[in-house]
Amino acid sequence: MSDFRSRQNTLTADFPFLERSHEFRASLNTILMSVELLADEEGVEDESERRHYLDFIRSAADRMNQLLAQDTRAPSKQSSQHSV
Repeated sequence: MSDFRSRQNTLTADFPFLERSHEFRASLNTILMSVELLADEEGVEDESERRHYLDFIRSAADRMNQLLAQDTRAPSKQSSQHSV
């Protein structure tokens, strides 16, 4: 395994919130991009393309919900470290 990949795996293991944060932001950007295209009168050619972008939005929102659900189910390392 390359040194870069090893460090990347260590970062992901040590800071899982970084990976979830990246996934969350990627989904949010998908939603924002799709909304912008739908709002632009010339951005969408026909109904099938509009549905395509709506599916992107729905899929990205579902992914964000999954990420949030994982965060609420997983115990926080920080909160367990600070308990007395």
